[in-house]
Amino acid sequence: MLWKKWNYLVDDFRVDVGWKMIGLGQSELDFFDNMEDLEVQQTLPILNAHLTILKSYLEYLKLPLNEGELMIRFVAPAFNMSLDPNQEKFRKHCQERRREGQDPNNERARAGQKTDIIIDLPTGPALEGFICEVSGGLPAGCPKKIWTDKLKLMVGMREMINRIMKTFPGLLSTDYMKVVVFGCQVIGLQMNLYAMDVRTPGIYRFGIVDKVSLPASAKELPTYEAVHVMLRSLEGHRLSDLTDYCTALKVKHAKLRRKRNYVYQEDNHSNKYFRDMDTFSQVVQTHNLVDFF
Repeated sequence: MLWKKWNYLVDDFRVDVGWKMIGLGQSELDFFDNMEDLEVQQTLPILNAHLTILKSYLEYLKLPLNEGELMIRFVAPAFNMSLDPNQEKFRKHCQERRREGQDPNNERARAGQKTDIIIDLPTGPALEGFICEVSGGLPAGCPKKIWTDKLKLMVGMREMINRIMKTFPGLLSTDYMKVVVFGCQVIGLQMNLYAMDVRTPGIYRFGIVDKVSLPASAKELPTYEAVHVMLRSLEGHRLSDLTDYCTALKVKHAKLRRKRNYVYQEDNHSNKYFRDMDTFSQVVQTHNLVDFF
């Protein structure tokens, strides 16, 4: 019985997240099928330039590679190339500190949580829709580093949802249940894409929705297509949809003032749903994150 309930939760999570791939254009398909063709290369010059640089790194790759080098040479260029390359929709930050709350008397708020990649939604005020953690270099980081970075990713994604609830308090709980945020953990050359939502007060669901690998050699360069499709899908479906939904929440929140008895209260609704936790151990001990591996 318990196993059936667990399977139901997993299946329900997948349905609610609704992760799906976009179809690449014919020019992109032709490019990945004929990467050595000079005429084909000219059809997508920016993508070709990115893969040419990546190929040069792979041909002269010397191990070990530290986390910073992996980030600069492989991870950041992939996000810059395949996810909103002209930054027309979203704003991307690398190696910056996240500031959950701006209380100058709070040490954690001053320090912030340092995250390898942050993507802001074009909303007002700015909200985060995606974060990424790089767990070590090449070869992959130690198990402890991988686990603590995954916990860090969980906490960061939870704070992204909390920030949305704080920004638009007073709405129905079902409105917040439709918010889905995304995060990625890079382990070696493997990119694990996760999603998170909130179901009931204090219960967040977290699970993997996709997994791809960056090329390990120049011969594997065509396999970058999988990375390209995943990041394009993240941009085209999920982050764009989240932007539209946060805009809809903002409109609903504005309409609350139509009620004659409306009284503004700071974080009134969100305090009902969560309490900030300062350490990873508290996250594990309270079991407020349900992880679907």
